[in-house]
Amino acid sequence: MATDFTMFAGDTKILEITVTDDSNAVINITGVLIRWQLSKTVKDPPLVSKAVGSGITIVNGPAGRFDVLINPADTLALIGSHYHEVEIDDSGVISTVLTGKVTITEALIDPVALQRRQMRAI
Repeated sequence: MATDFTMFAGDTKILEITVTDDSNAVINITGVLIRWQLSKTVKDPPLVSKAVGSGITIVNGPAGRFDVLINPADTLALIGSHYHEVEIDDSGVISTVLTGKVTITEALIDPVALQRRQMRAI
């Protein structure tokens, strides 16, 4: 399944993903390993990596539903077109379940400067 999305550098983004098979039936992901990675291209090393317990949360295993949390720090220095991919490992049966293009746009408001101002106001 291909999933393209756009986001601003330094924003928080949650990818809500449901794993299905070729006939669109939901796949039970209870107990599987899930990895998500972002790189400049498919041939480059990952710039951001997530796994279950470290940025990936299985929301409803029997319903095939999980979230990938992209934190502001993950994309602060990334601008332009990137590639992302999700792979599941079910006891050695490995499947790529999602790929796509991520367009990261430069933000007008610097999120780091905004956080500093908010901290000073406390």
